[in-house]
Amino acid sequence: MTAIVQTATDPILAGNISAPVEMTADMVELRPTREESWESRPLQLADPFPIDYEWNLGDIMEPTILEGSPTLLIQLDEVNLAQFPHAEPSWNATCQLGIEGDYSYGARNQIQRDGQPETTTSSHRRSSICHSPADEPTHRPDGAVRRISHNTETPPKEVINLSSALSDHFFREVIALYCTWDSDSNDMRILTGNMWQSSGIIYHTIQSMAASCLAKNFPHLAAVAKRERSHAVDYLNGRVNAAVSKKERLLSLMLLGHTASWIDPHDLAQDQFRDAQIMTNSIASEMQKGSNWAFFEQSMDHWSMLLAFLTDKGVDSVMPPPSIGPEQPTQSQMPHPFSGISHQLVKLVTDTGRLIFRTRKRLLTLKYMTETDMDAFQDGLREARSIERSLFAYVPMDVSCMVGLCDPSTTLNHFQQMDQAFQYTALLQIYRVFPDLLAERYQPWNKYEILLPQAAHEKPTRQEMDIWLTKLAMHILSILQEIPFESPTRCIQPFIFAAVSGELKYTQHLVHLSDGVSVPFPPIDHASIEVARARQFTLSRLSAYGNILTVGKVQQICQLLNCVWDALDAGDGDVYWVDLAYKKQLGTMMG
Repeated sequence: MTAIVQTATDPILAGNISAPVEMTADMVELRPTREESWESRPLQLADPFPIDYEWNLGDIMEPTILEGSPTLLIQLDEVNLAQFPHAEPSWNATCQLGIEGDYSYGARNQIQRDGQPETTTSSHRRSSICHSPADEPTHRPDGAVRRISHNTETPPKEVINLSSALSDHFFREVIALYCTWDSDSNDMRILTGNMWQSSGIIYHTIQSMAASCLAKNFPHLAAVAKRERSHAVDYLNGRVNAAVSKKERLLSLMLLGHTASWIDPHDLAQDQFRDAQIMTNSIASEMQKGSNWAFFEQSMDHWSMLLAFLTDKGVDSVMPPPSIGPEQPTQSQMPHPFSGISHQLVKLVTDTGRLIFRTRKRLLTLKYMTETDMDAFQDGLREARSIERSLFAYVPMDVSCMVGLCDPSTTLNHFQQMDQAFQYTALLQIYRVFPDLLAERYQPWNKYEILLPQAAHEKPTRQEMDIWLTKLAMHILSILQEIPFESPTRCIQPFIFAAVSGELKYTQHLVHLSDGVSVPFPPIDHASIEVARARQFTLSRLSAYGNILTVGKVQQICQLLNCVWDALDAGDGDVYWVDLAYKKQLGTMMG
């Protein structure tokens, strides 16, 4: 018994994805519910796999069908994951298998079928595809007809290929994990939803992202993630003979750059950032006319912020000048799905990171002080003072003016709290690297006067300033503690955990051992217990994130924090997270 599957040489670009399919009841059974007819039920398009690949259905998996529902439960077990990765997706042919689902994005394509299928009494028939090329004549892309032979002696199994499972996982799970909020208004969902079925580069990009997220549960998918990423890069480098629009190229560059650390935690993707920034600058005037320009512009600024504290390679040469000063008001305030904080604050934190990395890198490589070095430090101090004033003058996001996000997982208060946490974190970095600025405004700790500085009455001691910074770090963590773990803003919190880690230090005193050696030892007092609790909260929340976000990068952040705390506990009160991330190659994308 045979089935003929009609495919098109380039069906997606042709605008009509729904090729006619003649299928018998012996092949597959998809049952509509009582409330809907076969013709009206929306079916999602399965992703492309090659014409020349023949699936041995009997050796792959046994999906389960829920009673009274057409939904196919995707089983990613050891057997089928070993089989699926051998299929190299091709953008020139599409085999159309449909599953019920609603991704809630863009213009959704539906598969239309003529007539209502016959209902069979058996849902456990087995089918297999004959591997002999001589079994049935097959017309390749020119004729676009493929004949598949089925053995009627074995019951069929309903199969959904791996690429469909990955696409489904991307729209159902990955976008929500990747963004601080998600709804039909999310530009990332809109753009990827509109492009992925017509753009090879976007298709391979989202396949790589989904496979990376699933690799912690299914290790086989790590290789799939790398392969799909490589396919997307081939499009970027022109090794694939296919037209790629500027918008598709820029979106893919951003997503591949942001998620490079999902595959290799050490990969900061500086080269991709440089290419994306150059491209953004070159097409700015053209894209500003479109509705998505703000999304792309602010995505680049968010990416700049995450890189600013970790590297200057391929970054400073294409970055715009510092943006100190008030930002022009916009008609509506919608937090960017990647950052979740205001655009102005993203730029201020970026300026802070660029200044601090440049200053600390110069200090780490400095052997002899020259007049040029002195001038550079004086310039840095003046820039730090200007950033400090901008942070004082910054007006937090007014959540009452925000456009409704329609995301019950992220309340507007979460954005306001994250906005405040980032503002305080930037100020803490300035005071750690430029302690003269803290000394100028030092007063005993009062959380209500963080942004209301007064002139110091006398110069504080080093210990007094350390205690003040520790209390500021604890206050920042208390803000994060008020945000529920379930809030999607968790995707940008790791940066704050790393940035405040160096201030979670115990008050040291020397303990004299019997052999005459003195070692630093933390006293067991209220302040030290609070520091211990803050460290525990930080690690516990990061560990929990490791079960949701990609494991490798979370483990690297935890390793960085433990290195900082080990140095602090050993008596190195000057240890700084930026220095360790640079020297020990522990930097990773923390968002």
